[in-house]
Amino acid sequence: AVVLLLLASTWVWRRARRRITTGGLRGDTASIRGNDSRARASAAKAALRAACEANDPGAAASALLDWADATWSESAPRDLAALATRIAAGAVEVRNLEQHLYGPAPGRWGGADLWRVLEGGLTDSPARGQQRDQDLDPLYPHRG
Repeated sequence: AVVLLLLASTWVWRRARRRITTGGLRGDTASIRGNDSRARASAAKAALRAACEANDPGAAASALLDWADATWSESAPRDLAALATRIAAGAVEVRNLEQHLYGPAPGRWGGADLWRVLEGGLTDSPARGQQRDQDLDPLYPHRG
């Protein structure tokens, strides 16, 4: 009887310990990921601000793409051109940054305009949602 009691208490203890280490987090995984994405987005936004204030186009591009990745982790734009087509505000400034980085005569780049337009956040262009809907075939085509 003592052996059965010892085995049962060990089983209960291990189960409770496993629930604390994994089960307690299992329900909160989405919020943890959300917090992680928010922290990454906040850090990337701060890096973008610093890069814009320092007029550092390479660092600005890197921070901007990191911010986009944290904001839209499932379908983040992978380059500045894709980001420029996705955002509601700041497309011209992002294209200017891309032109400066990859164009034939870079010249001097100033980050004030980019930061001024994006400091409010990255938002999807309203036309993007409409375009996505138009690109999809209908789920139930009309039969005539």
